[in-house]
Amino acid sequence: MKNKKNTKLISTLLTAAVFLTACSDTANQYADPIIGTVPQGDIPSEPKLIQDRSPKNENREELMNIISLENFTGAAGETLTAETAVNITTDDTAPQNYLLEYDHAYFTYAEPIYDRERSGGDNGTFDITTPELLDKYNLYLKNKSAIYTVKAGDKLENGLICTDAVTSYVYVNDAEKAAPRLHHSEAAFSGELTLSGTIRYEENESPPSFEKGLLTFTADSANGKVPAEYRPEMLHEYSLNETGLYGEFFRLGNISDLTEEQAKVIANNEFTDVQITIKNIHLFYGDYGYTPLQTAEITDIKVL
Repeated sequence: MKNKKNTKLISTLLTAAVFLTACSDTANQYADPIIGTVPQGDIPSEPKLIQDRSPKNENREELMNIISLENFTGAAGETLTAETAVNITTDDTAPQNYLLEYDHAYFTYAEPIYDRERSGGDNGTFDITTPELLDKYNLYLKNKSAIYTVKAGDKLENGLICTDAVTSYVYVNDAEKAAPRLHHSEAAFSGELTLSGTIRYEENESPPSFEKGLLTFTADSANGKVPAEYRPEMLHEYSLNETGLYGEFFRLGNISDLTEEQAKVIANNEFTDVQITIKNIHLFYGDYGYTPLQTAEITDIKVL
């Protein structure tokens, strides 16, 4: 029998307007997306994490005794300590800096706000031009402010199984410094998702490492809730006539990774409305010069 995983979530208090537009069915709105945990021996071995883990430190116990750190609150509202870290390392260039590593990752699980007909293909921003659109965006932010944690072996209600997860915090061992700062968080998932939305094909804007053009996919609101990476910079108040951000879009590599038949579907268009099936899903957040991102590989694609 599957056991319900007790994940903690924290709802960021955005604005009074956010709460006025909230759904009344709060229990359904914040239903835990993790429905169980598979046995250790049944956790798929692939995909691996994009960001390599720090090498295990044999002096972990010694470092733990040196760190003058009491309990602190993680991004999802959970209580973390040096003792519960699975690894502790130091920075050779700044010995007073400690990297505390934990065996979970953060993600959000909300209905996308992207609407293919209204946006005209723009797959990264939301123009707030009317009070109704402001209310809609604030409700979206309220849903995005529910942060969940996931560990290896956790199974989501959409069938994805977490193969590995890691989160690290940077702590400066100085009584005058602030609490540990989130450094990075990543989860990798086995399984496939079939989603509707829009693929953007950036033929002329891609860096040289992409032979024929970068592909990104934005999931639309018809999908219901979609897992996404933790993006704390999104969770702040917006006003009328501003442009908000949203995060349910995936980087899919480049068009040369596709089969000839798949590539023909999108090769002649900058934006194409499609239904795709993706695998090798990664949700990544990094606060050290890396853009938060979601990556995946296409297994099937058709035009809507």
